[in-house]
Amino acid sequence: MVEEYPDYSFEQFTDDLRRRTKPKKRKGRSPLTRYGRFRRIEKLLSEFRLTGDHDAIRKAIRLRKHLVHPYRVQFRIGKDRYEHCFSALIPIEQIEELVSSLSSVTSMEQAQQHIDKLNKYKTY
Repeated sequence: MVEEYPDYSFEQFTDDLRRRTKPKKRKGRSPLTRYGRFRRIEKLLSEFRLTGDHDAIRKAIRLRKHLVHPYRVQFRIGKDRYEHCFSALIPIEQIEELVSSLSSVTSMEQAQQHIDKLNKYKTY
């Protein structure tokens, strides 16, 4: 290379090899994003940043405390109480829909249909 470019020194060569701009800092993806409550926590935190509402931050802290725990859905049919556990990977919106639909059931068969509907298409 010295023969081809006689005015090109070794210092210039090493200077050309160095990085001119700083490398981009890559934000690592949190492994907690797979859990169903995570999106709600992020939403509450952004709401807190915008409005300063301390109630939102309290809700986010409470959700974070239960983030990896399974959902425990309790419902009542007549005087009997039932409880069903679901994976923590299910989005919280689907669990809330299930809870609202279970509030109006009158028999265990109806409740089982709603539960099976949730489990039919596992999107988690």
